[in-house]
Amino acid sequence: MEDVMKTRLPFLLLVIAIMVVATTSLILAQTADSTVWTLSSTTMKSATNSTNMASDSNNIGPAANWVIASYNANGQRCNLGSAGWPASETDTAAGRYVQFDASAIAGRGLTVKNVSFNYGYSGSTNAEKANVFYSTNNWSTKTLLNTDSALFYQNSAMLPFSKAINVVVPNGAKFSLRVYPYWVSATAGSSSKYSVLNTVVISGTTALGTAVEHAQNNIPDQFELQQNYPNPFNPTTQISYNIPKESFVSLKIYNLMGQEVATLVSGNQTAGMHNVLFEASHLSSGVYMYRLQAGTSVDVKRMLLLK
Repeated sequence: MEDVMKTRLPFLLLVIAIMVVATTSLILAQTADSTVWTLSSTTMKSATNSTNMASDSNNIGPAANWVIASYNANGQRCNLGSAGWPASETDTAAGRYVQFDASAIAGRGLTVKNVSFNYGYSGSTNAEKANVFYSTNNWSTKTLLNTDSALFYQNSAMLPFSKAINVVVPNGAKFSLRVYPYWVSATAGSSSKYSVLNTVVISGTTALGTAVEHAQNNIPDQFELQQNYPNPFNPTTQISYNIPKESFVSLKIYNLMGQEVATLVSGNQTAGMHNVLFEASHLSSGVYMYRLQAGTSVDVKRMLLLK
């Protein structure tokens, strides 16, 4: 027991020293950003970009006859042309959607905080619904946003949809939003039934070095361990650090008793900026310490897991 305490004592002293330091540096400087698609014509529309956030033109799914139809005062309208809508649909239809993509500019990380848009319907009956999904891996997987119920389109009325989220977008990846309309009437819809969208907004924050997943070409001139982001977090956070020369690197997570709970890195790494994703779903809420050692350089910071 005495040997164990001798081993942990230097680390515990360092933990105590860090905890009495002012916490103003807990979170990296963030910039509020958003990108907005006004959808004011029949052509695919690029969004209004911020300084640190970029977007692609909106696009539609490849389903047969699924087209952008005539624009009206409410927004951009899509329908199934002369084919009409299939009757009694109960879920999303593969290949029939409207999609919006946003990402951070090179060198910055993006955390999406909110998505919103207005939606409506143009036809003689209220028989259209929609589900809304997002993905950060090019639709290898997708997550439902309207978890309480499907969006119900009212005839000739535009309704708002807004969802607060906290999605960290991996470096180099896009945040993709899709709206999948479908028809719930027992009889097939005609080509006069339109799905209408306007003012689509993807908003969040960007920050330097918060979503970099590999070493960068830029070689830093000094050792640096950055504050994890986001912080507090649940259940994943990203830890970034700079090493000025190739070194044996150790990155470990400890609880406040000095007990190791995870090893994230243990091996040689090249000089540059690096980032590691820490997944803490198996841990309980509380303060944890992460300790980086590269050669003879050592730094420790704390982070807060809130479940």
